[in-house]
Amino acid sequence: MGGSLVSVIIPVCNKLSYTRACLDALRHEARLDPTYELIVVDDGSTDGTPAHLRSLTGVQVVRNHVPSGFAPACNHGAAQARGEFLVFLNNDTVPQPGWLSALLEPARTDSSIGIVGSRLLYPDGSVQHAGVVFARSAYYPIIPLHIYKGARADVPHVNRTRDFMAVTGACMLVNRELFRDLGGFDEAYKNEFEDVDFCLRARERDFRVVYSPKSVVIHHEMQTRGYPRNDANLVLLNRRWGTRISPDYRRHLAEDGRTEWKLTALSAGAHYAEEQTEAGDTEFIRLLDEVPAGHAAIFKEFRCYRDLERIEPILRAALGRVLSSPKVPEWARGRRKAFQAELLLTLAKMHYLAGRAGEARNHFVEAITRQPSVGVEVLWLLVRSLLHARLRVLWGRGVRNWLQYARN
Repeated sequence: MGGSLVSVIIPVCNKLSYTRACLDALRHEARLDPTYELIVVDDGSTDGTPAHLRSLTGVQVVRNHVPSGFAPACNHGAAQARGEFLVFLNNDTVPQPGWLSALLEPARTDSSIGIVGSRLLYPDGSVQHAGVVFARSAYYPIIPLHIYKGARADVPHVNRTRDFMAVTGACMLVNRELFRDLGGFDEAYKNEFEDVDFCLRARERDFRVVYSPKSVVIHHEMQTRGYPRNDANLVLLNRRWGTRISPDYRRHLAEDGRTEWKLTALSAGAHYAEEQTEAGDTEFIRLLDEVPAGHAAIFKEFRCYRDLERIEPILRAALGRVLSSPKVPEWARGRRKAFQAELLLTLAKMHYLAGRAGEARNHFVEAITRQPSVGVEVLWLLVRSLLHARLRVLWGRGVRNWLQYARN
């Protein structure tokens, strides 16, 4: 890497197994460059983390005896840093080879760039972070979302270097002087949106916020601190920025060539993935006004099926609420069974692709029970499974039910 010192700051609070994996991944990078320093902020850990950190060499440890939160922990670490650039890194990440050089390159080549974010992938290879965008809901002027969350890592729009209004603090490079001038992360936020607020303040100073897809980091997400969503953080963010910035989610999607109704579906799916159900329902109802009457094949465009166990009940409940709303077009309200079957079929496909044969079969059975005509989709997946030598996924009661329906 060479050149100016870079300080990597990792806040940790328990979860030793994640911290150990993260530090192990960093050792290779540290051996390559002597100007790299590592600062771990132990924010009140009560497991084996303190003892493990004491056993390490070449790591500066800052110890907080009681948990202070993400923003204070990062600020404490930054106060000890000597680098020209600061890199804030969650302990539930596994940096990939070359991640730091790719993160540093934009900031070194352009002094107008104050913040750089990495491409974060889930362990299954799908996208967790490719930039932060802002949408609007019925209750809040702005809601931050991870654009293309759950998408494949190789799609073109995920691999394009570009400016955003914000990037995630799970892996964020910041010019140290800028961090100091802005007073660090705002500690009024409690483990959420500190990074978003900081990016917006940097942009207000005319610094650019850049997403660098060449910097790749695996992220388990929500393991650094298993905190619940705090609505007070969203209220605070909107109080400060709701009238000062405009939603940009649809603009980014349009630039990437998304058609109008698919764009709306992506927006709805992103809201549901972030468990922002009111905003998701608003977009879902809007979507039903945009798609051709009678067209129910929309759930595949939601693109929020990575965490199926968490997302599935959210979508099932959302479908019931939306179809009961007086705002929904009459044609959609009259096709409740078709929509339910389409959702089940989409979920079945996602379970199949994830290798969950039993779950896929159960969803097929339920879909065919609700709407026998979806059996043609089951046949399509049967052909796919043959090509992948995974015929066993589709054998069972679901296919037999469809064959019985076809004979009749």
